[in-house]
Amino acid sequence: LETQTPILFEDYYAPFERWFENRIYPSKDGLAIFFTEITERKRAEEELRASQRNLRALIDNTDGMIFAADREYKLIVANKKFEEEANQLIGHLGKPGELAIDNPQLSEEVRKAWKARYDRALRGEHFSVELERKAAPQSQWLQYWYSPIADESGEITGFTSFARDITARKRVENALWESEQKFSVIFKKAPFAAALSRLPDGAIVEVNEEFEGVFGYARQDVIGRTSVELGMYPDPDERIRTAAKVQEQGFVRNAEMKLRTKSGNLRDFLVNTDFVEIGKEKHVLTTAKDITESKEAEGELRLHRDRLAELSRRLVEAHETEQRAIGRELHDQIGQMLTALKLTMDVATQLPPELAAKKIAQSQELVSELIGRVSSLSLELRPPMLDDLGLIPALTWHINRLQEQTGIQVDFKHSSVEGKRYDTEIETTVYRIVQEALTNVARHAHATRARLEVRARGGQMEILIEDNGQGFDPQAALAKHRSSGLSGMRERASLVGGTFRIESQPGRGTKILIQLPLTRESTL
Repeated sequence: LETQTPILFEDYYAPFERWFENRIYPSKDGLAIFFTEITERKRAEEELRASQRNLRALIDNTDGMIFAADREYKLIVANKKFEEEANQLIGHLGKPGELAIDNPQLSEEVRKAWKARYDRALRGEHFSVELERKAAPQSQWLQYWYSPIADESGEITGFTSFARDITARKRVENALWESEQKFSVIFKKAPFAAALSRLPDGAIVEVNEEFEGVFGYARQDVIGRTSVELGMYPDPDERIRTAAKVQEQGFVRNAEMKLRTKSGNLRDFLVNTDFVEIGKEKHVLTTAKDITESKEAEGELRLHRDRLAELSRRLVEAHETEQRAIGRELHDQIGQMLTALKLTMDVATQLPPELAAKKIAQSQELVSELIGRVSSLSLELRPPMLDDLGLIPALTWHINRLQEQTGIQVDFKHSSVEGKRYDTEIETTVYRIVQEALTNVARHAHATRARLEVRARGGQMEILIEDNGQGFDPQAALAKHRSSGLSGMRERASLVGGTFRIESQPGRGTKILIQLPLTRESTL
């Protein structure tokens, strides 16, 4: 004998119930009774029943038809809506409990179409279709969604379908489509914002998608309102003048004006306006092409043109300054040494051999000094190792030379640039900027130490130059053009598409950060 019995237990707080399964067997001494607690199983069964009731209530109260079928096209479950309307809908049911893929009352074409949709779901597809049911007094549209059903192993065991009446939505869509056809040629092909407004009151009756995108208004936000009400004209008189011009000559062509978007931004537009007649009623068609970017580009072009002219002027000045420095060096130093050499040689030709030998020795010393000065001048103009060995050897040479001449200790670190060559323009720019920056440190900063870091990463070369000098106000220096060296470094970086940033305060030292784009590199 097997029974299931609930037993009520008492504890300190409240009674509680637990379920046991009882098995009773006869034995020689009487009866053997075994108790197995099944409380958790009973709770799980009750929860399952409750879940099934809730699921059934959900699908029965859903505003649409729901059913599920197995791989043999037999119904597993269907809601009341489906059962009520199934026999009225073409192709739903055949024999009781089966879908109508073999219903002889349906044409073969219809049966094949239904079966094809069921089979798509059984292949694992999730999809929807819209079908029209022609009936009096008017057609009905239904949308079906199909999804496969899979077991725990992932094998497809059937499919589900959900159908909903979309007739009202279809009517709205058709009415909207017919309305849009009136203006499709104008609005679909227009690459600029377009608005159609009534002539008497200026109320907007239609706008295109470009209008919504450019001005930030949704269509429903502007229909029935005027551009003045929307605040699109920052100067109301401008709108009046435009309307008067349209009334006078019937159109406006390529008028540049500023218009306000929904966000409040003012943008530049090229505006054209024409009269159009729709349904024997006059309207005004206004098209506006956003030319803000082109206007800004023109401003940027003018700015770059001005900066280029300023840079050209500075380059000419720098070239002339360099030429003067070379001229002074040649005249004051090398020229004088050559003159002394000539006089010494002339004197040597007139002296006895023993005295002439001394003069020749003096001449040789002058020649050696001349060679050193010419070599130094050549290195100042452009060190050969920059072209022959690359950026890092040239910078190392320059730093060592600076330390010997000034006593300033320079901590030089570099990363990912060793043994690599870059465009001559990039290497020259980096070398000249570092040369100018370290020269400024030596001349003006009163520094004892400097730090230089050069590294390549992310398609850019980054240069950091820092000193412990007296610092200054860089904004004031750049604004007043008191430092041609700073301006020159900034312009050199700008010419190759880079950025230049300087940080300094009086008494706090100076830090220069430069980023230059790297187009290509090669290995030595």
